Amino acid sequence: PTAKADGGVRLNEIGVWPDGYDAWRDAMNHRVAGYRYTPALTESQLDEARGWLYDRNQPDTLGKAIGGVFAIDGRMGKGKDRDKVTVTIPKGEYAEGEGLWTAWSATGFGHGMACVGYDDQVGYDRNGDGSITNDKDITGDGRVTLADWERGAWIVVNSWGKDWSGDGKIYLLYSAMADDTWPRGKYIGRVEVARHQPRMTARLKLACDNRTDLRMTLGIASDPDAKAPEHTVAPEAFNGWPLFGRTHSGHVPLAGPGKNDPIEVGIELTELLDAVDTDTARVFIKLTRKDGSTAAGQLHGAAIRLYDDSGELLREIPMQVGEGVFGETELSTSTVVEGLEGK
Repeated sequence: PTAKADGGVRLNEIGVWPDGYDAWRDAMNHRVAGYRYTPALTESQLDEARGWLYDRNQPDTLGKAIGGVFAIDGRMGKGKDRDKVTVTIPKGEYAEGEGLWTAWSATGFGHGMACVGYDDQVGYDRNGDGSITNDKDITGDGRVTLADWERGAWIVVNSWGKDWSGDGKIYLLYSAMADDTWPRGKYIGRVEVARHQPRMTARLKLACDNRTDLRMTLGIASDPDAKAPEHTVAPEAFNGWPLFGRTHSGHVPLAGPGKNDPIEVGIELTELLDAVDTDTARVFIKLTRKDGSTAAGQLHGAAIRLYDDSGELLREIPMQVGEGVFGETELSTSTVVEGLEGK
């Protein structure tokens, strides 16, 4: 979801999931179309990356440029090593008093951060010759490359809050990425986002005391009198979210650590809609728990929503949930959805 729909970053609520259908519905509008992981070691690569931040290197056809962001993997070091690579821009210089990252540290671990902009005027006298230049061979390799630049910097934002580096961000010299000390620091990562328009969703209000052990299946059948679905989906967020095959979404309540109240969520079901070719169908929801788990929960409410191609809500079809309890026993419910002919 957008930061506006989700409420922004809440560092004091790590692990808390959004409560409210609108945030989940907003997230459905944006799909990952692809990933790029590219170097930023030459002037041409630098120009392309700056263009991405400015307007994603796209023609400004609407009179309003929309830029992107990218991720870096930086290494700041530990203890005294950190003091060697981070400085305060001296008084009298452009952006005086701001924090500046001059190079990668030889120690420590990589840390993912967001690069949100750039400033070609920021600089620092790395070799101590009394001047800030981009045209001197200060590395001593017999040529002038991006690694020799002392002026020009990315604007990097950390995830540790506004108190980090004074205001939550730091400048990073362009030349730092050409530093061989940290191989992973040579690259920038980007996600291409595509617009998407869901046409059928589920709106659920539920609670579960262990979201990693929760299991949820949604399905559809062309026959409105069917007793079982013909096609099913099992959304990862509500099936343990087995990222990389080993991590999970936390053995905590569905809403987040220490939060036992139910939350309202949204799940896209357009692929189920596309799987049937009838005007009337039956939609199913099944809630249970992982084998061997003691997880328990309750479905407080459920409905199916249909949208037109422009994203306007056509109608909502409520589902009967009864007591809605699941865990030791499985919860299954279904409802008939009509008017699918014009999907």
